[in-house]
Amino acid sequence: MITVRLLTLFALSCALVSCVELVARPDASNGGHGSFTMTHPDPAPPAATAAIDQILAAARRGDQAALLSRISDNAVFSFGTDMGHADFLRLWRDPGPNPFARFAQAFAQTTAPGGVDVGDGQWRYPYHTWILADGVDPQFVVQVAGGTVHRAPRPDAPTIALAPTDSVHCADPACFDGDTDAWRQLRLRDGTAAYARETALRPVTDGYRLVLEETADGAYEIEVFLAGD
Repeated sequence: MITVRLLTLFALSCALVSCVELVARPDASNGGHGSFTMTHPDPAPPAATAAIDQILAAARRGDQAALLSRISDNAVFSFGTDMGHADFLRLWRDPGPNPFARFAQAFAQTTAPGGVDVGDGQWRYPYHTWILADGVDPQFVVQVAGGTVHRAPRPDAPTIALAPTDSVHCADPACFDGDTDAWRQLRLRDGTAAYARETALRPVTDGYRLVLEETADGAYEIEVFLAGD
């Protein structure tokens, strides 16, 4: 059940299945070359916004009981076996007077950009990690530092400006092989070829992703909070 949930919500890694196709969703173009991920957040329901506020407030004041009340009993925290309240506390409760300060910071950074409605009462944060395209390996869907790519693999080539949260596909099979100074071939959402140095590329699977799920009483709780691919 957990594996199915992760694949449905994230489709993040060919290590989980044999290169699943990603769920496509129509999205308005930003007026440029498009993006492989959402370009804007969806308006969140008040109950989801309230849940985020309650979770942050509980974490910041160190209220363990209130925090756990907004976390599903089966919440997932890694692609391994970390799930449920006990594993949340093992991963996120620190010694000292502010035991959940580290979690509060990560949670705030994850939710600040806004989320996207992925259906079935679930909201995913941040919105710009939700992949729209079919048939691409999510590990190679990347954002480009500075938002500038080149039309040829050289620094003096003409450039293309991307929106800050636009993502592209690294079409180079050697992408992320450790040669950070190498030029990598990219594919923009409209099929345009472009290039950037590997050091400028950041997979959208880096950083934390959150799924809030609506409960039977109309509130929301944490269902997934994890990083990596």
